Amino acid sequence: MLTRKDLARKALAAALEIRKTKENFVNPICIYDLAEELNIGVWFADIPSLEGMYSNSPRPAIIIGSERPAGRRV
Repeated sequence: MLTRKDLARKALAAALEIRKTKENFVNPICIYDLAEELNIGVWFADIPSLEGMYSNSPRPAIIIGSERPAGRRV
């Protein structure tokens, strides 16, 4: 079983791999465009207490609470 530290390292490595395909590491990227490129659905749900969640099955999707402030949704 992965420890939290191992999981964080794995996530960082995956994030760096994705950023390598972009222009550079300095400029911001639109996370919604990136999700579309990776064929990951992004859904907004009207659930007041929901920050966000990721589901890998049946197909990759990110669900974001639509009542969160704009900065939190990004």
